[in-house]
Amino acid sequence: MMLFLTSLFNSIIFDLTIFQYTNKTTIILDKNSSKALKVATINTFFDGISVRKMSFYTWVITHLYTFLRIRKRVRRLQLERNGPHPVEQVIQNHNPDIIVVNEVINAKWSSDSVKILKAKGYEYISIGPSPTPRNNLTRLNLVASRIEGEVEKIDIENQSGGRFCGLRIKKYNLLVIGVLASPFYPISRKEQIKKVLEYSLKVLNSNGNVIVAGDLNCEMKDLKDVHLPEKFQCITDNTFPHNNLLTALDNSFFIIRWLGKFILNLGEGQRKLDHIFIPSDANLKEYWIEETSSDHLGIIAELELKDK
Repeated sequence: MMLFLTSLFNSIIFDLTIFQYTNKTTIILDKNSSKALKVATINTFFDGISVRKMSFYTWVITHLYTFLRIRKRVRRLQLERNGPHPVEQVIQNHNPDIIVVNEVINAKWSSDSVKILKAKGYEYISIGPSPTPRNNLTRLNLVASRIEGEVEKIDIENQSGGRFCGLRIKKYNLLVIGVLASPFYPISRKEQIKKVLEYSLKVLNSNGNVIVAGDLNCEMKDLKDVHLPEKFQCITDNTFPHNNLLTALDNSFFIIRWLGKFILNLGEGQRKLDHIFIPSDANLKEYWIEETSSDHLGIIAELELKDK
């Protein structure tokens, strides 16, 4: 049982060690610039399940509902959400041009995230392939844009739980890559992240722009020989877990609280998970952290890319 719980918790452990941390700045963005963009990344917690009033025990059980494909229970939790869907809230409050969404649920009722994006004018969507195609509750990721783009296959092994997708936006000479690396297999995860960075670096070296956003499912310091190239800057902050979920954990029985904080490495509070990598020569104007109903906080960045 302990081994099972450890594997379950490890599947949702996410962190990022900042190699190049960018302090929040507030500068007036030149809206007339042809390279001005607002980009967001958000993890939806199984496509819109709310943690606002959820106990830590229920949060763990919710993962079991999804992994065991108990569809009716998952759908009920989605429909009982407190407040707007995370994707809807981020669009309403920040109106980004491009959104990277993680934990998009592929279900018989289709994805609520995709429905919202299409209704809000994000016509260009790239959804990563499923590593478990037989499970119609599998977690996927996507890149969505209001600016015309074309789906680009990211040639990275997506088995062992990894998810990757790409959208090529010619107007900005830009490739946006959505990443959700393997949660269970450290060796596969390391290779996946290494390949994403190598793939992205090739784009930059060929005089193009690239933005990478998503969850690495590990701390970068654990990847001993994988380093963030100098041509990137990273935008991140304390985004996991949601304050309500952390409070719920603190209010749990001692053994649950101890086990949860030990496995999720929450001894010092919230951790840095969600992140956006942008070219080092891009001009970051401002970024925001958005608390939604998800167990993760979203990140939204306003930036200006250089002409290439």
